[in-house]
Amino acid sequence: MGNFADLPTELLLQILQARQLKDLDLYAVGLVSKRLNTVAIPLYLNSKSIVITEGALNLTFDAEPQPTRYRRDQPARRLDALSGLRVALFLTTVLELQCTFSQEWWDPPAIQPYLVRIASLIARLAEVKSLVLIFEGDTKLRDMHADPDHAVPPAFAAVLGDILVSLETRGCEKVSLFNKSYFLHQWEHDLEDRDGALDGEVFSHSPSREYHAKKKRKGIKGAFTRAKTRVEAVLSDLKGISNKPPPLPPKNFYALYPSFISNPDGACSSVHTLHIQTPFALLPQCFPATQHLIHASMHTLTSLTLSYIFFDVETFDSCLSALSSHGPNSITHLTISHCREISSDTLLGFVRCFQDRLQNLELDPDIGFASPHDESELSAVPNFPRLQNLTAPIDWVTQLLPCPSRRVDEKSDSVDSPPLPQLRSLIIQPRTSKTIHFTYQDFNPILDSILQNLYSRSQASTLPNHKVDVTLDLKLQPHRPWQMDLDRSVFMLQSSQPIRNWEYPSSTYPGRSQKPQLHSPSPNLPPQVPPHWNLITRLILSPTAPPTNSIHATLLARWVTTLFPAVQEVRLSLPSVLRLSPSPEIQRSEKALVDVAVALLVEALRETRVDEEPFPVEWRILTVGPWTFPLDLQCRV
Repeated sequence: MGNFADLPTELLLQILQARQLKDLDLYAVGLVSKRLNTVAIPLYLNSKSIVITEGALNLTFDAEPQPTRYRRDQPARRLDALSGLRVALFLTTVLELQCTFSQEWWDPPAIQPYLVRIASLIARLAEVKSLVLIFEGDTKLRDMHADPDHAVPPAFAAVLGDILVSLETRGCEKVSLFNKSYFLHQWEHDLEDRDGALDGEVFSHSPSREYHAKKKRKGIKGAFTRAKTRVEAVLSDLKGISNKPPPLPPKNFYALYPSFISNPDGACSSVHTLHIQTPFALLPQCFPATQHLIHASMHTLTSLTLSYIFFDVETFDSCLSALSSHGPNSITHLTISHCREISSDTLLGFVRCFQDRLQNLELDPDIGFASPHDESELSAVPNFPRLQNLTAPIDWVTQLLPCPSRRVDEKSDSVDSPPLPQLRSLIIQPRTSKTIHFTYQDFNPILDSILQNLYSRSQASTLPNHKVDVTLDLKLQPHRPWQMDLDRSVFMLQSSQPIRNWEYPSSTYPGRSQKPQLHSPSPNLPPQVPPHWNLITRLILSPTAPPTNSIHATLLARWVTTLFPAVQEVRLSLPSVLRLSPSPEIQRSEKALVDVAVALLVEALRETRVDEEPFPVEWRILTVGPWTFPLDLQCRV
């Protein structure tokens, strides 16, 4: 009598695809032998809507009853796709493994059983090129727990650590840990609610004020409650009794994040990209595994990203200090975005570890303000000899790119090397302690100083003759459309006064420059910006939507061509469209509004341009969301 496993593959497929067989039957057949495993388990995975396309595997875990293992004494137990993947012997290599935990999964103990099974799957595989873990329902306040050492259960941290350790020997090249419970609208700056912001105090974007401060009660009941609290406070003071609990002893945060002694001989991992967008990986319980992964990849890790992480100042100081690598590293791209409560000294100490090889550095306005340094403290500022692309707030640009006079000793003829000698691209995000919205009057002096420094560098004969492409990432006040006209008026008034002659000879940098000469502008020529403002070639305007009428188009065109005549590309936000329609209809509506805006801007630019004008309009590209449009002024739209 023949054996079932000896049948041809075509007959096995015909039998196993019968409607009478359930998923559990296919799973049981796949456990009989290796040959039946390669036939039955793909059918089982197909029934669970699992399709492996080009080595990519995407798993989504919804809020359903927890699956269990297959047991012969309980054949009615439910199995899921992960159960089949763990026994799929034909699957040995996964190019990209993405696991998403839906919004309902917000508690680590509920996620832990699934992470255990994912860890066993990774341990069975021979190669995993990329791993992406997405925790959509993780609570935002977990990393702001009163006790960071117990914010994550030890069992959960151990499983996550096992996954990261397994990746070191699986040839993994990219690791991403995301937390989609953070939304951008929760990060909007609210200057009116911040104490001292209007008095000139440099505020730090502290989430503790927003999430931990008690909301004021309203109504009659709230008034009685506040009165009762004040009376109790007065009586306590009269009796000499304080209702406040005694202060807790200071925590030893550096004991939570012990230092790590790197061993170059033990670097066996091949990870080159690490993106951390969840507090799990940086909390004390999970931190050792993350730290070990970074140090094990010291010869291959080139890109490190930290984003959307809430920590208090002490925890961040301890975490970044322990994460700093004072040994050899290969990081060339460093991004720190939407991470608040990082002190400037801690951030400087962290980026200083990568200054020898760093080529791209990206910071965003959510980080704290850069503390100014004295002349004696300039040696503490990293030099970054290979940095080519820099994105940072304007105060950090001033910190990393100081004026030449700050690096020159007046009593000595020696000249220091200029900061950021290989800089090619610079994105500036203007902000001050009082506002984040751009106005020409407020930001003109500091922008002028930065641009003048870059222009002098490009004109110097001792430096390579290269031009730095400057991009301004401007946040405009959405409720003040007349601000553009006000900016142009301020510019016209300043241009009517005697201005400096900005033509510096090449020998003036970086030594002492000659006294600039003053001259009055010619009444026959239109007002001109200084030559160093022509370094600005790109604008990013938010939350400015494309113009919807000729008035707004003319206002925007005149504002750009007057203040930034060398700008070639302008990026605007997507237009506002009702989001109740399906996605294809929303996209078509947005595209139609953008097409109208392009026609209006072309007509506005054509009206503001005169053929005999010596300075023609340079604005040629408009980018809105995913679309890029050329602004052709020669043909009619």
